[in-house]
Parts: sequence; C-alpha cells; structure tokens
Amino acid sequence: MAFLAPFAPAIGVLGAVTSAVGAIRQGEAQRKRAELQAGVLRQRAESERLRFEAAERDYRRARDFDLASLRAARGASGVVPTPGPLLAFTREAELQALRIRAGGEIASTRSQQQAQLQRFQGRAAEKFGFVRAGAGLLSGLSKVDFS
Repeated sequence: MAFLAPFAPAIGVLGAVTSAVGAIRQGEAQRKRAELQAGVLRQRAESERLRFEAAERDYRRARDFDLASLRAARGASGVVPTPGPLLAFTREAELQALRIRAGGEIASTRSQQQAQLQRFQGRAAEKFGFVRAGAGLLSGLSKVDFS
C-alpha cells in the first residue's frame, strides 16, 4: 500500500469532491420531487374547484326546479301566492349554494397552499444540498495531508 502514498492527497480530494457532488445531486433530486408533488397539488386544487363549481351549479338547478314546482302547485291549488314562504325557500337555497362555493374555495386554497409549501421545501432542500456539499468539501479537504 506504500505505493499509493503519493496519491493519497489526490484520492482525498477526489473523495471530498465526489461527496460534494452527491450532496448537490441529492438536493436537486429532492427539489424535483417537491416540484412534481407541487404540480399534483395544483392539479388537485383545480379539480376541487371544478368539482365544487359543478356541485353548486347542480344544487342551484335542483332548487330552481323545486321552486318552480312549488309555484306551480300553489297556482294549481288556487291559493293566492304570498312571497313569504317562497322567499324563505329562495334565501335558504342561496345560502346553501354559497356554502357549497365556499367549501370549494377552501379546499382549492388548501391544495394551492400545500403546493406552495412543497415548492418552498424543494428549493430549501436544494440550497441545503449546496451547503452540505460545501461543508463536506471543506471537511474532506481538511483531512488531506498535502505535505
């Protein structure tokens, strides 16, 4: 093994550089995984928004049908329609529709915030990879005997 002694500093430097490159690549990989997950979460946010929009639209359509049926039944019975009960029904239906919309906005916003957090964590992991690389490089080089 004595024949390797002249190469020891070069081997030590190579080891430190290899470790640093590995830390950088690991940070980049973590950022890419986080970006992928953020993309999935953005798609989920859009899907939730569309799903709740459809639910609100369906609910409104069903309540419009119910209201038309109530009006028709009152008209067919010969009862003079008073606005009170119909107005109460309309207000309650609108309140429920707005609750459906708000639920969709909350779900969509939550997924968007999770996507932002994933992107942030990915960028932080990448930066930390550079920090680990620098620290590993300095640590590895400090152990090399250049004499």
